[in-house]
Amino acid sequence: MSRFFTKKYRKANTIYWGLSALLILFSIFGIYNIPQEKITTFIPLQNLYYEFTTIFITIPITATIGALIGGYLLSPIYLFIHKSINPKMVYFIQEPLDMGTFNQIFNGFYPALLAFNINSMIIQRYPQILESILSSSFNEAPDMMRYLAGSAILMMGSIGIGMIFFSPVFFLNDGCILYSSRNLVKETGRPIETRTVGGWFYGYFKGYAGLSVAFSYFLIVFSYINNFSIGSLFILFWIGLPLFITVSVIPAFIFLDQIKKHRIRYVQRIAWLMGIPHEGSYQAHA
Repeated sequence: MSRFFTKKYRKANTIYWGLSALLILFSIFGIYNIPQEKITTFIPLQNLYYEFTTIFITIPITATIGALIGGYLLSPIYLFIHKSINPKMVYFIQEPLDMGTFNQIFNGFYPALLAFNINSMIIQRYPQILESILSSSFNEAPDMMRYLAGSAILMMGSIGIGMIFFSPVFFLNDGCILYSSRNLVKETGRPIETRTVGGWFYGYFKGYAGLSVAFSYFLIVFSYINNFSIGSLFILFWIGLPLFITVSVIPAFIFLDQIKKHRIRYVQRIAWLMGIPHEGSYQAHA
């Protein structure tokens, strides 16, 4: 546990625990100033501020589990898919450089956007699910308030799904699995392009997550907003929740960094079994 609080993770921990402190103060305020009311039937607490704290604690745990499942199970599949649709590319393994820094603080942003979009699709297409997870008092609230509460609750599970899809990208990038267009541009005069396999998937996933959230945003705005006050609350929530979730999953990325050497060995072993050589062999045949 002490390794989580080394100098390397000082900035990340400052951001995460700063938000945690604000949430604790938020909960204390709720104990003394807000009537006890439940949001969901899932959490056995009688105060919505306690419930939001529970959600905040659950999210990094779910994100970590999703990251491990996705990284170890799907990264070989991602690599196989990439090789299958790009058979003329030249693949090789580059030895990663350890700079001794941690720059994954905001890597959870796009998984959070994807999770947010999953929540929106569930709420829009399966309203009975929303009814089942909300308490009776919140089921009688305006549609927009039900959406806000339901999306926050669903995030406990959907962030794990978002990490399942994105974590193979992080595994492949950390493993430095690259591909080159050397054979494609041979004798054409065009420059040789070299990219990471993980970066190729990341570009597509970022585009999907961003566009799908924008589409869901306008769809829900036109469906639910009936007055300016509710609309303003919804806009603040839509902007704030992905940022909140991004900070909430920082512990998951710290954990992934702690097991980085094992992840690299795993991914590079898979790549080697797929016939992908190390950089030295690639350069020898270039």
